[in-house]
Amino acid sequence: MAGGTGLSMEVHGREAWWIPLEQGPEVTPEREEELAKRLGGKAAALRRLAGLGHPVGPALVILPEAFALALEPDHPCPRRLPDWLEADMRRAVQSQLPSGGRLAVRSSAPQEDGRQRSFAGQYTSVLEVEPDDLARAVLAVWASAFEPSVRAYSSAAASTPAPFTAPAVLVQPMLRPLVAGVAFSADPLTGQRGVTVIQAVAGVAADLLAGTAEGDLYHLSWDDRVLESRPLQAGRPLLDRARLLAVHHLVRQVARDCGTPQDVEWALEAPEHPGGPERLWLLQARPITTLARVADPDGVVALWDNSNIVESYSGVTTPLTFSFARKAYTEVYTQFCLFMGVPASRVRRHRRVFATMIGFLEGRIYYNLHSWYRVLSLLPGYGLNAAFLEQMLGVQQPLETRQRERLRLEPPVPPLRDLLRLVRASGSLLGNYLTLERRRRNFLARLDRVLPAAHEATALAEARPDQLVERYRAIEAELLNRWDAPLINDFYAMVLHGVLGRLLERWGLDAGGGLRNAWISEIGSVISSEPPRRIAAMAALVVELDVEQPALVTLLRRGSLPAIRRALATVPELEAALNDYLAVFGDRCLEELKLESLTLRDDPLPLLRTLGAAAAAAAAMTARSQQGPSSGPAAPRDQTPAQGLARAQVQATAQATDSAPLQSARVLRGPQRWLLFGLRRQLRRLVANRENLRFERTRVFGLARRLLLELGRRLAALDRLDRAEDVFFLEVDEVMAVVEGNGTTTDLRGLVALRRAEWQRHGRQPPLPRRFETRGLPTLDLPPPPKPASPLSDPGDSAAEQVAASTAESVWQGTACSPGRVRGKVALVNNPRAWLEGPGATANEPRILVAACTDPGWVLLFPQACALLVERGSVLSHVAIVARELGLPMVTELAGLSSLLQNDDWLEIDGGSGLVRRCAGPEPGTW
Repeated sequence: MAGGTGLSMEVHGREAWWIPLEQGPEVTPEREEELAKRLGGKAAALRRLAGLGHPVGPALVILPEAFALALEPDHPCPRRLPDWLEADMRRAVQSQLPSGGRLAVRSSAPQEDGRQRSFAGQYTSVLEVEPDDLARAVLAVWASAFEPSVRAYSSAAASTPAPFTAPAVLVQPMLRPLVAGVAFSADPLTGQRGVTVIQAVAGVAADLLAGTAEGDLYHLSWDDRVLESRPLQAGRPLLDRARLLAVHHLVRQVARDCGTPQDVEWALEAPEHPGGPERLWLLQARPITTLARVADPDGVVALWDNSNIVESYSGVTTPLTFSFARKAYTEVYTQFCLFMGVPASRVRRHRRVFATMIGFLEGRIYYNLHSWYRVLSLLPGYGLNAAFLEQMLGVQQPLETRQRERLRLEPPVPPLRDLLRLVRASGSLLGNYLTLERRRRNFLARLDRVLPAAHEATALAEARPDQLVERYRAIEAELLNRWDAPLINDFYAMVLHGVLGRLLERWGLDAGGGLRNAWISEIGSVISSEPPRRIAAMAALVVELDVEQPALVTLLRRGSLPAIRRALATVPELEAALNDYLAVFGDRCLEELKLESLTLRDDPLPLLRTLGAAAAAAAAMTARSQQGPSSGPAAPRDQTPAQGLARAQVQATAQATDSAPLQSARVLRGPQRWLLFGLRRQLRRLVANRENLRFERTRVFGLARRLLLELGRRLAALDRLDRAEDVFFLEVDEVMAVVEGNGTTTDLRGLVALRRAEWQRHGRQPPLPRRFETRGLPTLDLPPPPKPASPLSDPGDSAAEQVAASTAESVWQGTACSPGRVRGKVALVNNPRAWLEGPGATANEPRILVAACTDPGWVLLFPQACALLVERGSVLSHVAIVARELGLPMVTELAGLSSLLQNDDWLEIDGGSGLVRRCAGPEPGTW
């Protein structure tokens, strides 16, 4: 570099230490990007906007190279400019800004006016600079970069502070505007992207920008409507409509060109000649950085609720599970509308709504309630059947009629026409009901075709990737896309359950709901009640074997899996019983609908722990019964360990509790009695079908999991994944696309790493509320996680929902699920799998298990339970059905109860009325 002349490498024909702001000859994008880094954020933005035709005035940029030219030894910042450099700066200003007036000298640092941080007001700006004082102003701008406040701001703006870089300096003519100010293409306070906010003052806007002066305030909509006008002097606005629209159009066009909402500084200059037009200048433009984390309040409103779905998908879920569930919900409820007589053309027209019935927020699955109501609006009688939807989803806060009407997908039809549609739909309903048994048989036949027989397990392990995909597509075609029997059966179970409850209540037979639940407890053959019975039979066998091998029970409760397997090899009768259990129920596990969950086939240890606890309880009961009646109530011969030590008392009190209303019901005569008992019989059949078909759903999910995990193994063998389990962090279509050749990326490892990190982060965060509303992009409008109210409950249960807020901390009223009375000690169960391994499961007496929510895999805990208290659930949940079948008292909807309880507290429970009460100990209490 030639120091004495200031000549150096040229940029667009100019000397390297300065450059005019206007665009020069065309250059390559790479060259333009390199130049933009040297110009800094402010000058680079103005240079680009000038090239797009925006009214950017003449200016020159003193590049950071000038800073290097002026440096002195042992001084971090120049104290003066070399004479030759100062003279060259004056010559540059004279050639580029020939007006000869005063100047505005501002910084343009590389990180300034960026998308993440604006650095607004951090660097010094010097206004009203005489051309001869340019050197002093430039030195002042450079010196401001060394201020501690700038360094602190820079460090806070990035996780790793960047090394110091001298800012470029932007030199512009000092305007004498009539009016000047700032304008935002989005409201920076509310986040409304369709609103322009303009502030204006007379003359220069320096005081307005510094916050020491106020100005006129205007709000305009994107379509030019003036929403608000607040002039500083009443009746004398600085901007009439023409001026206002000029500024409004400028800032919105700048935002469109920049691709992000902009904060613009502008000035309106008087005409150059009398009668000429005023000139609007763009002085600065930068992104509104705060909007990156703010949702647009004018965006679409969504209402999220995880009431019943939390039973199936509790906690954090992987992308594979969510993508599988989303596909299932889309297809199943599309079929539902078709079954209900909705024309196929109407369903196709609103197909996108079916794909948004569930959402994935912070790693957890929620109902998108507005989508559910929109789907419901396609059915006739929308206003009548909303209550059914709310019951089905377990919604605690129904929408008002006006809110529901706004969610209609199509305009309402006249009442008579809607009545005709309802009549036609009733015909479809009747037809579906009459053909339900045939549909169920056909569904089971399709299951037999798709689900592998026992001898096919090896074939799956040896299958090629394309064969695995073909098998998975068969699940979609034969089952997920034809889920008619479970869907129709569930619909009628819900309807008849509600109708029976209303009739019993109207006729004064069942005010609390206990009779209805008692009536549907003995529903016949339910496959889900079989696991506890099998466990009880195996426990009895273990008790007998333990006489010969005393360490067997201890080994089952405490030993490692390899040690237990070695012991089982010596008792083939028990080993065969366990293998038979796993062959039938191996897919039934805790959180069984989450594909990432370990099934009992993968890890049978939870089953073995349950077996050990059941055997210990059975042995203790036998020992006490042999000691005589003083040791406690004896168990009937057919009682399983799942009923616990107090089961005889439970069943007796349950019968006493429910016998009086039942006898009253028998007294009814004529149509009432016929209707009541007919509904009861049909509801029992539907509930039994519901539970048995849910077990088939478990098998379908189990097969899908095995196929996808096998595909994960193939991808790992092909070096596309590190391990087979990485497949859980891909979506189903992404896995299929690798084999079918229609994927958009081959970097599966990168996707897995990104999503695994998100999954881990979500797991560390407290859950979102049970119910909340978002506007615009949901992920930008998530509510802060509430403070946990209990050691078990989802912190999303608001204070208003907490049982503690409406009780004296001794008596609580929940929803009765399974009748029977029991008194016992509390066991708080947060993580069922960990609880089975811990000391709580090793007690020899059954406990009252208290949980935030349950899932079908909880049958493994039933041998250690004498009752269940669930903070969130429903009367027709899987666990409630099995609890009734086994005579296990259960109460749900007790949000926050565990915050008032500790392990080993004593409670009395009435599962027929939903009443829970704290008690002092095992002595009889008074209800």
